[in-house]
Amino acid sequence: MLASLSVGWILGRLKVLEKTLNTKSPSYLLFGSLSTIIGLILAAIISIPFYGFVAPLNIFLPLIIMLLFGYLGFRVGTTRSEEWRRLLSFRNRRTADTENEQVLERKVGDHFRKYKLLDTSVIIDGRVQAIAKTGFIEGTMLVPNFVLHELQLISDSADSMKRMRGRRGLDILNAMQKDKDIHIEMYEGDFEDMTEVDSKLLKLAKLLDGIVVTNDFNLNKVAQFQ
Repeated sequence: MLASLSVGWILGRLKVLEKTLNTKSPSYLLFGSLSTIIGLILAAIISIPFYGFVAPLNIFLPLIIMLLFGYLGFRVGTTRSEEWRRLLSFRNRRTADTENEQVLERKVGDHFRKYKLLDTSVIIDGRVQAIAKTGFIEGTMLVPNFVLHELQLISDSADSMKRMRGRRGLDILNAMQKDKDIHIEMYEGDFEDMTEVDSKLLKLAKLLDGIVVTNDFNLNKVAQFQ
């Protein structure tokens, strides 16, 4: 009787845990798992001297250390998952600056066709891929890094609908980059003094004398006004 109650309680806790994890973003789960493993490895190393203690200390002390470091590792990984992701995705700044300068210089060419700057909404919509394949969009499409970052945030959202839309957008971008008939480039620069992605996009469009491609009605009106 007691055993069946214990099993039922454990299964109930596991179902609650499963529901909780399903609401978390992939980056939350990834960094939480990695940091927990690191915490457990450190705990195992620190616990080595305690195995020589008399019972029951040689059992309880390592167990307590394991639980403590595992929990601390999980908390470090999940509470700062965004900072860890930025650190891991950091690229060579000098190379990025050189590429950005080349992008900015291209607009002075006599035969240069204006960049078409894609925003998050038009990427998620997906129709831009089919339109680009027909050759209807002249010139090169440009996806700024801050737009890609916004897309990644959406794909990591706890909201299942947003997460699905974000992943769809990333899949579309990957497909467009692999398509030899579609000319698409990335812009690694950012405007750190600005927080709104739309404002950054409009500023970049001004610098490049480019055209913003968007499904956002308000952004389209602001772009026309400016």
